[in-house]
Amino acid sequence: MSGRPLQARDPTGRSPAAPRRPAPAGGDWLRTVGQELGGIPRLLRHMRATCELPGIEALDPALLRRLGARGVVWDVDGTLMRRGDRSVAPGPQGALASLLAVPGVRHVILSNCGEARFTELATIFPDIPLLRIYRSAVGQLVYRRRQGGEERFRGASGQWRPFPPVAELEGARALRKPAAPLLRFALAELGLENPAQAAVVGDQRLTDVAAASLAGCLSIKVPTLGRESFPVPVRLLQLAEEAAYRVLYRPLPAARLSRDSRAEAA
Repeated sequence: MSGRPLQARDPTGRSPAAPRRPAPAGGDWLRTVGQELGGIPRLLRHMRATCELPGIEALDPALLRRLGARGVVWDVDGTLMRRGDRSVAPGPQGALASLLAVPGVRHVILSNCGEARFTELATIFPDIPLLRIYRSAVGQLVYRRRQGGEERFRGASGQWRPFPPVAELEGARALRKPAAPLLRFALAELGLENPAQAAVVGDQRLTDVAAASLAGCLSIKVPTLGRESFPVPVRLLQLAEEAAYRVLYRPLPAARLSRDSRAEAA
């Protein structure tokens, strides 16, 4: 993991030896690509979003009600702000504030960022839980929930603890969207048994949209904010993603749409 090692503390206040963090510094985008490669054919079949918006500003409480969404799973970098920024972009800021104020709708953040960025996001969004899952060297899943400065971990014991299960984190790596356990974790945190009541908001089709579709959730696709803030390889992959989408989900020509509409009206 990037950043300072996670310092595990037990209830007595002692600090045991820090575990080896799940991932080395930097390269979070490269690990995401590596995780996805084997499943790309399947992901390509789930790239169509429930709805596409020109920006977060178009996502208002009325739209959430029409969709029947009672929970929102947020992507951050490229969706609410440029990659690496420390505040929500001016455009999405007001929309986010109005959505957070909607009664009965809960929110969580799932980001494919690195560990240092994960900690930073907790200070940027102190009121929204940030979720992460690690897979240990022996295949065990370790769940992490951070809200503001408070963290909880759940390992093989199934018990939430305020300090990480050191042995289980040894050699672990973070799971990244579109890994299925992440959406199941998000649904549990949102308190939703029906995945169709959760809306995943993001700017990437192969991670955000496909993850939502495969989990049975709603998906809301927005354009990438600050595309130039991402590494060149990521930008190239984003262009390839959009090219694949245009080929696989080619929209009907305007004339064809017009004829179909007239036929339905008749």
